[in-house]
Amino acid sequence: VFQDSADQLFCPSCYEEVAFGPRQLGLSRGEIKKRVAEVFEWVGLVGFDERVPLNLSGGERKRLALAAALAMQPQILILDEPTAGLDPAGEELLLGILKGLDVTLILISHDLFFVRQLTRRTLVLHEGRLIQDYRTEEFFADSNLTSLNQLDFTYRNRCGLEIMRLQHEHEHKHLHHHLHEHPHRHGDQVHSHPHEHEHEHAHTFSHTHRAEPADAPLVPARSVKEPTHRHPPRTDRPHDHEHTNHEDEPHPHEH
Repeated sequence: VFQDSADQLFCPSCYEEVAFGPRQLGLSRGEIKKRVAEVFEWVGLVGFDERVPLNLSGGERKRLALAAALAMQPQILILDEPTAGLDPAGEELLLGILKGLDVTLILISHDLFFVRQLTRRTLVLHEGRLIQDYRTEEFFADSNLTSLNQLDFTYRNRCGLEIMRLQHEHEHKHLHHHLHEHPHRHGDQVHSHPHEHEHEHAHTFSHTHRAEPADAPLVPARSVKEPTHRHPPRTDRPHDHEHTNHEDEPHPHEH
């Protein structure tokens, strides 16, 4: 599957584009129709049979090119920069499709998020030479190799890990008790009497913790069941209270 799908597509309709390969294999019309329907469903292009390929969006063209390759039922699928030109939603859609395939995937990519999600083995090329053959987890553990081609974790991945480490949100339900005066007028006389009521609603607290140094190693997020911190009560806010060993679960507090 080419980096620029427009260079790969040449038929007048999406159906013809996907049917072209199986037709060259000499398959029957019925088998071709069956394969086209199957791969259109796999890549989320059901109903695109008569659409003009070059009028599709970039993400749709990418998935159409993938469908054309899958219709041949390959054992090995080679993708050149599969995420090039895709927005985050398109990348997630393509990632889900590729994860569900029962084929060997070979990716040529600068997108380390995709590499980490889809591969078990990583070969590093530099200036036209193969310089290392790693298991993917070993590759990501070697900061020298990941920076050799000016590569690093993708921006969203790095930010996501930082956010998970520095901030978390959880919900607490509070029962509020109100006592206030209601004035009434009867002719020229005005008087008031107290009204009392209570209601429950939820608050979401966002807790920001001390940032680690910029060069500190990133660590995996801990389980939400693992106690991670305490909230000491503050004297300047009467509704503050301590949450011990249940920071991550909703729980009521009366005030």
